[in-house]
Amino acid sequence: MDIYDFMDSKTVGGYCREIGHRFTAVQEAYLINKSFRHTLNEKRQAFRYIIEHMPDEETNSYVFSMDKGEAGRVGIHWLLSRYMEIQDKYLEEFFRNGEHPVYEYRIYHTGEEYREDGYFHKIDDVFSAIDSADFFHEDEAQIRVYKYRTDGSGKSIAVFFNRKKEVMDIDMEGAWEMSEEEQDIVYGINGVCFVCPVPFKKGDIVYAPFQGGEPFVLEHVWYEGLEEDYVAKYSASRHCCSADMVAYGHFQPLDGGIYYECMHDYLGLEYYTGPLEGKKRILKAVSNYLKGEINLTLALNAYYLIMGEEEVRMHRKRMNITDEGMRLAGLLEE
Repeated sequence: MDIYDFMDSKTVGGYCREIGHRFTAVQEAYLINKSFRHTLNEKRQAFRYIIEHMPDEETNSYVFSMDKGEAGRVGIHWLLSRYMEIQDKYLEEFFRNGEHPVYEYRIYHTGEEYREDGYFHKIDDVFSAIDSADFFHEDEAQIRVYKYRTDGSGKSIAVFFNRKKEVMDIDMEGAWEMSEEEQDIVYGINGVCFVCPVPFKKGDIVYAPFQGGEPFVLEHVWYEGLEEDYVAKYSASRHCCSADMVAYGHFQPLDGGIYYECMHDYLGLEYYTGPLEGKKRILKAVSNYLKGEINLTLALNAYYLIMGEEEVRMHRKRMNITDEGMRLAGLLEE
């Protein structure tokens, strides 16, 4: 099994492969489970490899045992075995033709943007509608189909498919009739927070393709600047979660301003190599300032000038004046 191939970021995966970085069984299980590029069948084959070929390892997760009536830590082998059993259970429920099931599908273009088209009572009707959809192009990343319980509870099971209608993943967090033990198992696989080396440096312009894809200027990732003992202690605690594996940086809203924030998947980052046009040119100024290539004065002046240029461009477009009219009005040089 090639664990580096399961990493969402080809850059991070390639870097870890290059330096020979190894992951524990718990860490590999997390990377496999969250992969956007692999089918559910491929993930489950990798889970079985961990169970059969890697040493068992205690997880950070506490699972409530229905038999014992108490919660305790469990090993990764047991957790993965039960996790696959629960997947089987709710996949069967998802495809089962019950009494008046209600399905809804969404085709995601990015991590957040999607299109949907009504409700259906049969999964075959959902697939037929997807096949005939005129907005399903090559750049769509994922099809999500939701099966709702018709009791007004809002409970649902979501199954993610690729273009070939292969199951990529199943989201059971909103499913009905889940026991406390099942909920702990489903949540448990994400109860990790670990150090993974990345090649990115302060000032790099990066983005997360599977998390919306907007570029930002990196400041640092979660473990940088922290004491090693603290990182090790926190990573071994029951309170850690994959959502803690953040990357901090400088983000840009539509108005062009800059704000400091974090995103919750530093392992999914890639270098941004796309165009920086319009107000996004400000990101280049922020990047070079953080790298020490320009001073603060130049960075601030660049921000002021770019914002001004874009404001003028917007007004010119709104006024719908020809270039000849602009020249006659003194707005363009001869």
